[in-house]
Amino acid sequence: MVKDDLEIFDTPLVYKYKGKFNFKQIYDSLRKIIKKDKYELIEKQYKNKGSGEVFEKEIVWDINKKLTSYIQFEIKLKLQIYPTSKKAKGNIIDGFFKTEMQALLITDYTDKWTGKFENLEKFLKNHILEFYIKSQAGKLEEYCFELNSKVKELVSSSTKKTGF
Repeated sequence: MVKDDLEIFDTPLVYKYKGKFNFKQIYDSLRKIIKKDKYELIEKQYKNKGSGEVFEKEIVWDINKKLTSYIQFEIKLKLQIYPTSKKAKGNIIDGFFKTEMQALLITDYTDKWTGKFENLEKFLKNHILEFYIKSQAGKLEEYCFELNSKVKELVSSSTKKTGF
């Protein structure tokens, strides 16, 4: 088949939060959610700027799921932290938390189908696969919005007091 990557969003899906949050809890919980959803998570970057109590973090994850031998979902998630206060209590940070998410639906990600059956592939691509690919793109878009909602829930619950 002809390889066509389909961008799900024209601009990244962004979430911003200012206030207190537990980054370690958010980070660990988000990793568990992604793995539970049967996506492969690769940490491409974990960068700290600054030292001591004042620091910035930037983390980039590649999140992939092979749907079929022809279609793969790929999400790039960037997590950023900018503390505004030097006084953190335990794992609680007072500052800015931001996520940026981009998503691609990749067809023929192994080049298994490229160049074979030229006439058949044009017919399939134009008449049959188009509808299937669009439906799968919708599922990827929906998952990204769900993941973004889960991030919001994790941020909001990360500072709630537990116990007595």
